[in-house]
Amino acid sequence: MEYESCIESFRWNDFGNNNDCGYNSTYHFKKMTNLVCILLAALSSVESGDCDKCIGKSGELSRYQISPPVMAEYRLDATKLKDYNYATEQARRILIQRMSGFVTRHHRQPTGTEIYLLWHRPARTIHPRKIERARAERFNNLLVKISKTGM
Repeated sequence: MEYESCIESFRWNDFGNNNDCGYNSTYHFKKMTNLVCILLAALSSVESGDCDKCIGKSGELSRYQISPPVMAEYRLDATKLKDYNYATEQARRILIQRMSGFVTRHHRQPTGTEIYLLWHRPARTIHPRKIERARAERFNNLLVKISKTGM
């Protein structure tokens, strides 16, 4: 399934209802049961190379590189972000909220590049810097690859 058709056919009211992102010890998803799993797999790969214990330059934590201001905004327990299950559930919650807000504001679903920008720089989703756009395009390419191969 291509990413574009996956997101176009996705029913937004069902977004996030399926929490089954089957995962194995080699840090790859065993199955992609919905769009959320695909997005989280791509985010993890781009942000940290799937490293649960990575710490970013500005104190970002987890495989999803959640920044300290986001941790505070969403009241996350930083001590638990190294745990795959906790980090994934929190990343899922943040992503769902940001994507839902985008749909409400723009009356359309975000593109793959916009999804990454919603995660990485939500204030600059529509007008990102050149380097942010390049990274978001790499993220989108990874989404397409994952959706085709089931990575």
